[in-house]
Amino acid sequence: MKGGCTPRFAVLLIIGNIFQDAISSATITIDMPPVVSVFEGEDVELVCKVWYANGTLIPPCDGLHGNILKWTLVNKVENMPGDEIARCGRVASFKNKTVEFNQDNGNLTILNIGLADEAMVKCEVAGEELGHYSNETKVKVMRKVNFSIKTEQELTPREGESPTLPCSVIDSGTTDKRNFTCVWSLNNNTILQSCNSSSEVFHSDQREKYELHHGKTSCNLTILNLTLKDEGRYQCDVHDSFYNQSNYNSTEICLGDEPTNSMSDIGSTELQTLTKETANV
Repeated sequence: MKGGCTPRFAVLLIIGNIFQDAISSATITIDMPPVVSVFEGEDVELVCKVWYANGTLIPPCDGLHGNILKWTLVNKVENMPGDEIARCGRVASFKNKTVEFNQDNGNLTILNIGLADEAMVKCEVAGEELGHYSNETKVKVMRKVNFSIKTEQELTPREGESPTLPCSVIDSGTTDKRNFTCVWSLNNNTILQSCNSSSEVFHSDQREKYELHHGKTSCNLTILNLTLKDEGRYQCDVHDSFYNQSNYNSTEICLGDEPTNSMSDIGSTELQTLTKETANV
């Protein structure tokens, strides 16, 4: 979202033991996380590091020594070879998903992963001097809970009033672990933003014009002492850092008409006029 406070990036969670699993021999160690968890729709980067026993990192694609690193999909049928995903000098695919293979560090990136893409993947390294070694990582894909934003479509306050523009999250799942931040803009120009999820009133730098009322799932904007210059489209952009997703909605502010004289005032005026005319007669 525009002007947001939280950087956007794919969320990568490593589940399991705090130490990475390692497959070792007398000379070779392959480090990989046992499980990599990612939300659907995001890109996930899988890491495979190969080390000598003395701690020296082995280049994944070392043509000089004939070392080759490749990624394969582990077949659910035991002892059956899985489909190749990528190797030095060649990239195939992962369940019809686009993949990127970095020959400099051996990392494999799967783009726009889906719920059906959960799998065990294997990193293999082989060479004339190294021999053949492998390790595996489980790719776990978690469902992302979407949310929508509720605002008023149009408000018509009068000049001099201080209207409050509501902006609240409508969520289909739990919000306990989620942190929503917001940005308010007027005609696409940012006027207020907040990274504070407290329920207290937050005053902006423009203290004479705006107030921000930020709760756990709401971010209401108050415009102080409304003038003609304040008319326009106010957009509320909300970012959900837990699922790394954003949404927005907007409210149109148009100045309302000035109030006219009430019927009681008109009646009183007419009565006074009639009284004067009667006295003159």
